[in-house]
Amino acid sequence: MRETSLKFLEELLGQMSPSGFEADAANRWKAEAESFADEVKRDVHGNTIAVVNPKGKPRVMLAGHIDEIGFMVKYIDEKGFIS
Repeated sequence: MRETSLKFLEELLGQMSPSGFEADAANRWKAEAESFADEVKRDVHGNTIAVVNPKGKPRVMLAGHIDEIGFMVKYIDEKGFIS
């Protein structure tokens, strides 16, 4: 992996992004996509679409989630169970 790719991955994974609070991670992804994509846009739902070579064939889509499961740990019992 290139050093710049690893740096980006570490920065993206370092962003807190529980469901409903993904803005920081989404903005970091959008900024990175703008460095390599021909077109970058965000739709009304907050999805970021990055297009490389829009007239190329075949057309391929890669999709993923940027949110993470978020919860607050209030207690860990002696057996390691989290609540």
